[in-house]
Amino acid sequence: EGSWTAGQVMEHINMVGMGFCKLINGATETTTRRVDEHVERITTMFLNFGAKNIASPDIVPVLADYNLQDQLAKLESIKTSIINDINTLDMSMTCLDFDIRTFGHLTRLEAVYFFLFHTKKHIHQLQNIVKKLNNPAYSI
Repeated sequence: EGSWTAGQVMEHINMVGMGFCKLINGATETTTRRVDEHVERITTMFLNFGAKNIASPDIVPVLADYNLQDQLAKLESIKTSIINDINTLDMSMTCLDFDIRTFGHLTRLEAVYFFLFHTKKHIHQLQNIVKKLNNPAYSI
């Protein structure tokens, strides 16, 4: 109750990942602050597994039957893109196409950390879903 399905969690991860791929490859400017200034706050926010964050409406997945193989293929494509970006783009540049609530404009480096720890938080959520579904006391 009040939680997403595993399919919705995967779709959300992919929606966010595609958004960050666009952000990292979008308009940038030279950064005028420490390039990793927000990394500690991003890490703390997403690795606090007890805190529930509210997703922006544009990245809330619809309730639907999601194909696991399709979701994994999307995630693999996002991973490949981000790894390529890390290896080819200047991670110190500030991304301008959109700002992240409570953070503002992120550097490319911070955007990568954001996606990494955001995904880690949702992996934890998926593990909890699996535990719940494997509990004999839980019935669908």
